[in-house]
Amino acid sequence: MKKLFNYCVYRIAYTYKKMKMHDYIGQGYFLMFFAFTGYLLALTQFVLFQFGAGLNKLLIVLFCIPLFIEVLFFTKLFPNNKKIYYEFDSKYRHEKYRWLKGLFVFLFLLMSLISYILVLIIFKK
Repeated sequence: MKKLFNYCVYRIAYTYKKMKMHDYIGQGYFLMFFAFTGYLLALTQFVLFQFGAGLNKLLIVLFCIPLFIEVLFFTKLFPNNKKIYYEFDSKYRHEKYRWLKGLFVFLFLLMSLISYILVLIIFKK
């Protein structure tokens, strides 16, 4: 799972690096944690709906605060993020179906947002 997570961060960072963004590795971590938070909020909303409750602003904030702490932790406190990126870059520089794998990472990110919105619409009180 860690290898898949790091690969997704690498693909996002690679895209941001091609767009000449400055903190491309931080953006990769931020978007991956954003995706996990979206899936976690969708799952929580589904479970709370089964018990007759719903998400409120406090619960959403309680999910978002750890997101920002994790992003800060991974991007600022680990100086080897660039080392990990360049290891993945040298490993996956000549991989087959690079475009398709990038599309799968993009769909993973997009589906986290779509699943959260669908759960909010379907389980609306």
